[in-house]
Amino acid sequence: NPSVRVSGGMVVECIATPPATHFLERREPAATTPTQGSAAQGSGTATPTEAGGSHQPNEAALDRALAEATPFDLTFTDDDEWRWNKRGDTVVHIALSQWADVLLMAPLSAHTLAKVANGLCDNLVTSVARAWPFGRKPVVLAPSMNTEMWRHPLTAKHLRTVQSFMTPTEEVEEPP
Repeated sequence: NPSVRVSGGMVVECIATPPATHFLERREPAATTPTQGSAAQGSGTATPTEAGGSHQPNEAALDRALAEATPFDLTFTDDDEWRWNKRGDTVVHIALSQWADVLLMAPLSAHTLAKVANGLCDNLVTSVARAWPFGRKPVVLAPSMNTEMWRHPLTAKHLRTVQSFMTPTEEVEEPP
């Protein structure tokens, strides 16, 4: 899975829940690999799962791959969590939680919010959240749901629960 480079030199890795993948265009994986020695078997490009958590891409090949990439190519999925062969291989949710400086959960469905608030980790997104060092690294939640789900009392309760994991500077807006 290639990283997306954005302004300011930031690198963004995206993770999609199984339902979110329905919104992403899929195509057959490319035969060539833009990176040498990547731990990820998906698209063969550098990921934070490489030893040491650093990105060491072949820049020209990576630029070509990104130019041709679909959103699905740029996204980690649950399948990536299970691309290991032996004990001691990289655990993707741990590698991502250690590599990232900020956890942005957007759009955050009511379903995923409830899972995070209750400690469930049955997919890659919620496993990264469960492995996240709350209180030491920032978290940004961007809830996205219909109005009635937003107004439901459990939504406020779940937001308060997740907020309780955070430091005072990491605020979550409560529903009205």
